[in-house]
This record gives sequence, C-alpha cells and structure tokens, in this order.
Amino acid sequence: MRNWVMVLGLGAVLAACSPLAAKQDATPPAAEAPAPAATPVVSDAWAPPTMGGAKVAAGYMTIANPGGAPDRLVSVASAKAAKVEIHEMKMEGAMMTMAPVPGGVEVPAGGQVALAPGGLHLMLMDLSGPLAIGDTVPVTLTFEKAGAVEATLTVRARDAAGGAESHAH
Repeated sequence: MRNWVMVLGLGAVLAACSPLAAKQDATPPAAEAPAPAATPVVSDAWAPPTMGGAKVAAGYMTIANPGGAPDRLVSVASAKAAKVEIHEMKMEGAMMTMAPVPGGVEVPAGGQVALAPGGLHLMLMDLSGPLAIGDTVPVTLTFEKAGAVEATLTVRARDAAGGAESHAH
C-alpha cells in the first residue's frame, strides 16, 4: 500500500511538472491598458469683436500638449455659432488665402500650437449675435485622443500688431 501511495504521489509530481500542465496552469500576461491621453491646456483664448452685424468671427488661442504622445484637434463647437471650423491663412503667390484645415491640427507631444492672426485660427460662423469687448464665447475643442476640452474665448480688441490687447495696466 505504501508503494502505491508513493507511485501516486510521484505521478502527481510528474504531472505537475510536465509541459502540458505548465501550459494549462499558466496565467496569460495581463494586457497593459494604454495610458490615458494628457489633457491639452488652452491659454490666451480670445476673439476680436464683430463689426457691422457680421455673422462670422475668428478665434485664437495657444494649445499645449503636456503628454508624451501627439494629439490632434479634430473639431470645435460653440453654443454661440452654428458652425466652427479650423482654418488656416497662407500666402499662395501674391494672394492670401483662407481655407478649412482637413483632418484637424496636430499638437506635438510636449509641444504647443498657436492659433493666431495670419495663420491657424478658429472660424465661428453664423453667430447667434454680435461679439462685443468683454463678452465670452464658450467652445468645446475635441481631440482625437484626449476627447472634449472646454475653453472660453474672451472678446478683446486687437493691438497694433493684430493680436489681442493685453490686460496689463
């Protein structure tokens, strides 16, 4: 009887050590979840006032990406405009042109993108009313990885260089 116990015990040990047993008992490695995208940081968000009943306005800001991977601004929306597009102004020959940017704007990892007069900017179309100095315009920026980010454009006068006047006194 003692021999049978030893044989059964030895058989159990050998079975536990066999490659087949190792495969059956192996736990698959846990899949690493992708790191969440860093939330882009919006600063100096502003828009100039509209004049003469204009139904369009531009919006400007700096978007910083503190993350370790690039992200892309793919769309923008606002309750104060029926449609918001990402536009770019550029010289084509002797003519300045403005057009929507297909596919959005990449914000590099650890970098930033400036939406400024004369270059990339937001185009707010079919405004619900005029924009006066001191007004605010809420916008929702949608990024490919980070998702929706809320920001507010402050309506300010342009300075002589075409940017927003500073608030410093």
